[in-house]
Amino acid sequence: MLNKKVQFWRNVLFILDGLLLSAIWAGAYELRWSTGWFDMNFDVPLRAQYLQGLWLVAPLWFFFITAFELTRTRRQESRLGEALRMSRAVGLFTLVLVSASWLVFKANYSRIFLGAFFCTSTVSLLAQRVVFREFIRHLRRRGLNARSALIVGTDGLARSIKAKLFRHPELGVELAGYISVGSEPVPDELGGIPVLGGVGDLATILATRPVDEVFIAQSREVEAQLDLILNEVGEELVNINLVSDLYKHSMLGGCVEDFEGMPILAVNTSPMAGWGLVLKRTFDFVLATLGLIFTLPLIGLGALLVKLTSPGPAFYRQERFGLDGRRFWIHKIRTMVHDAEKDGPVWGITDDPRVTKVGRILRMVSIDELPQLWNVIRGDMSLVGPRPAQPVFVQRFKESIPKYMLRHRVKPGLTGWAQVNGQRGMSPADERLAFDLYYIRNWSVALDCRIIWRTVWGGFLNRTG
Repeated sequence: MLNKKVQFWRNVLFILDGLLLSAIWAGAYELRWSTGWFDMNFDVPLRAQYLQGLWLVAPLWFFFITAFELTRTRRQESRLGEALRMSRAVGLFTLVLVSASWLVFKANYSRIFLGAFFCTSTVSLLAQRVVFREFIRHLRRRGLNARSALIVGTDGLARSIKAKLFRHPELGVELAGYISVGSEPVPDELGGIPVLGGVGDLATILATRPVDEVFIAQSREVEAQLDLILNEVGEELVNINLVSDLYKHSMLGGCVEDFEGMPILAVNTSPMAGWGLVLKRTFDFVLATLGLIFTLPLIGLGALLVKLTSPGPAFYRQERFGLDGRRFWIHKIRTMVHDAEKDGPVWGITDDPRVTKVGRILRMVSIDELPQLWNVIRGDMSLVGPRPAQPVFVQRFKESIPKYMLRHRVKPGLTGWAQVNGQRGMSPADERLAFDLYYIRNWSVALDCRIIWRTVWGGFLNRTG
């Protein structure tokens, strides 16, 4: 039943793709040769010479759409991942289409034409999938295109699965019932959902009911009977989803990795890995370099005011705790009296008497923090992340605040989610930590941009390190 539904919508998407690509192929010719926007110092090729390539668009796209699984919904895939997958597919598709057209029709296409086709196809296909996905979700919210599901288990994890399915009607999953596990009696229904039977009844239930999905809540009782459950389900044409409660031990995030064919559940990972890490580093380097260039006059003016109004150096450096415990030196414009920490570092206090008059102004607009853009360029810090703490405070909070060290699984930042939410210099460290861990678990480029935007328009004001 599920396969027919899925195949129907995949066929619809393939037809839409074929029509869209054919229209873009024809439109790219008009863009190149009919708009007058590009060089026309040579003869305009016949339209038919280009349009004959349309005979190859649909057959070749069918191959690529299958090879790259471009009609398959990947609910756990990020928008960036989908965009990269789509651009790779369209790029290879364009190369193969050009090669096939040359072999079959001896066609030689304009590079501007091909560039326009590639860029427009990638953007248009991604936009079409966004619209198509929202259309399917709309149908599911209305009860159409629904899938029927069973949950094996009746414990807290099973009820948590049920709650999540109910919170997301756009998934289109209708819960038919629970399957009880173990010898202890259970009521006929739980939260309005019937208990259809035990593990021994599972094969009969699947054979007599239209079930598309089976969610197996892997509690200890289920683990003891997992082989039996899988044998009961395995002969039926249903999707099997193992939901493990091991994720409750995850402190930052969890993912399944392959180790020589052995699946390993990593429970303390950050989303800033792979392409995400490359993207964040590129983002940091480019913006920090531009930021340092444009703010050099402000840094120079701030340093000059400090030098003229207070004895001692204009700049100072301080050791901080960084990624995975690596220590580095941050650079700031001095805002306190010289030798302010001769008796040792002090956690932020209100109306600190050590802060000079000029330093108070610099702190209000955070000009004193701008030299740390050099730390971002060097790679010691990121533009966005948990604020770096001094090693003495790290050791203190490590012993008194559970999970405090998890904030050091990413690079510290010039600004962060805690700072734009009001958690600044005098805020308790445990309150800051909650915001830092939220940021790490939910990191995305969009979240970084949101934090930077809030920082520029208000997050820097009255902020201290």
